[in-house]
Amino acid sequence: MSAGSRGRAQVAVVAVHDEVREEEVMACVVPVAGASADLALAERLQDWSLKRLAYFKAPGWILFVERLPTTGTQKVQKTQIFPAGEDPRRHPAALDLRDRKKRR
Repeated sequence: MSAGSRGRAQVAVVAVHDEVREEEVMACVVPVAGASADLALAERLQDWSLKRLAYFKAPGWILFVERLPTTGTQKVQKTQIFPAGEDPRRHPAALDLRDRKKRR
């Protein structure tokens, strides 16, 4: 049984290409059971990150997923989240929140 199926949230953070900043943060999130994986939740997650991290460390992209690929010891396999050669930003469910990031 994976952690996501037990109702616990999971997140993996990966770097994606960005035309302005060269690299941007994408958070791949397995929401807790019962949470609405929508734009409002993505904005709340980004706001939480912006209050606690430097603006460039907060995610500019958020993608809600059903599960994250893990090893037998439950370590997330980031290289297995997206197929080789796929641009994660082009995933149909990827939410672009970069315009909400401002230097403080």
